[in-house]
Amino acid sequence: MKRRFLFIPLVLIALLMAGAPAHADDRECTGTIGAVHVDGNVIVPSDATCTLLGTRVDDNVFVRPGAVLKAFGVSVGGNIQAENHRRVIVAARTVNDTVVRPRIGADIQLFDGDLGRVWQATIGGNLQVKQNSGFQEAVRNVIDGDLQAFSNTGGFRIYGNRIDGNLQCKSNDPPPVGGENVVQGNKEDQCSQLELSPPGPPPDDGTPPPPDGGPPLTLDLDAKKQELRKRIKFFATASVASTLVAEGKKIKETTEQLAANQETKVKARLKRKARNRLEDKLEDKGKAKVKIEVTATSQSGADATDTVKVKLKD
Repeated sequence: MKRRFLFIPLVLIALLMAGAPAHADDRECTGTIGAVHVDGNVIVPSDATCTLLGTRVDDNVFVRPGAVLKAFGVSVGGNIQAENHRRVIVAARTVNDTVVRPRIGADIQLFDGDLGRVWQATIGGNLQVKQNSGFQEAVRNVIDGDLQAFSNTGGFRIYGNRIDGNLQCKSNDPPPVGGENVVQGNKEDQCSQLELSPPGPPPDDGTPPPPDGGPPLTLDLDAKKQELRKRIKFFATASVASTLVAEGKKIKETTEQLAANQETKVKARLKRKARNRLEDKLEDKGKAKVKIEVTATSQSGADATDTVKVKLKD
């Protein structure tokens, strides 16, 4: 069944916010904010440029008209919302050979602006890109909801994403290109069959490369839908030889050695009570899933983290 998402204009959201007092811990960004905790919203004023480097934001990030947001390796509890923006970049950050993916708890919404690039983000809601005039990219993201590309006119590359919902594309001129997307829902309209177009290099946060010139540690996870058994299976690939540790509320801690650039099958044992609850959920609803947090650590001490959701069937 196709899922449809009702857009709520950002103008309406802004009007509603204007009627309420600003949160005492909101922070206005007109420069660079590093790896600190913001207990509230981050607001990028009109025509300002804001760079977030490893920043943890409890609530939302709002990008005002004409503004630029460059967010690398951030953690945002709510949404990133931009309208009439000049540029928005949300991408991973490499720190001491460690690739830190941005994690967004809800939606990323880019409406009526210019340029937009979203790379290697883990998004708890939807990625919605609508009526932008500049080039757009959505590359190697993990999206719990839908990826929606509507009425963009500057070109759009959609490549290598894992999407739990639908991939929906309408009225984009030129049509999107890309490929290699894994979509659990439907590939719709202009995105039903994309012309293959691999991406170039990812956005750069300006951090110098490692002095030894070695490759950074990256971690990629995948899992197939499977029946409920004592052990949950998923696949892990690291760019550097490393030790994997898998943790979660429903599994026992699991350790596995990973060779460089080799896909490795990992089996994590379910906790007994968790398995019983999953059996009940499968019997009741016919579906269930297990969330697993994974960290890979190289011999040099660099680490990379990612999350995989393993879907279960009867």
